[in-house]
Amino acid sequence: MEMNWLENNYFKVIYLVILLSLPIAISLISLKTLNNLPSVCLYKRFFGLECWGCGMTRAIISVVNGNFKDAIEYNWRVLIVFPLLLYIYFLNIYKVYKKIKKLNQAS
Repeated sequence: MEMNWLENNYFKVIYLVILLSLPIAISLISLKTLNNLPSVCLYKRFFGLECWGCGMTRAIISVVNGNFKDAIEYNWRVLIVFPLLLYIYFLNIYKVYKKIKKLNQAS
């Protein structure tokens, strides 16, 4: 009998804790360190041009840290992507919380 890990209440709680700690972990990432790392964008490496996603990681970290001006300078598309990520993030939290609550009521 194979059990899906999301059907186990223990793993749901761990998943919820990980989801809730993500913003804290992202805010701890230093942009200075990130700026010193080489680009991993294959498009930029092969063609020497920035793709639409270049700078998005730095932009999202900047938004999480409250530096909206820097975020837009890194990649203006963060204005579209970040709200979508927030929606997906909170939707995931809601779904996991709802499943945990449902399992607790059933037992």
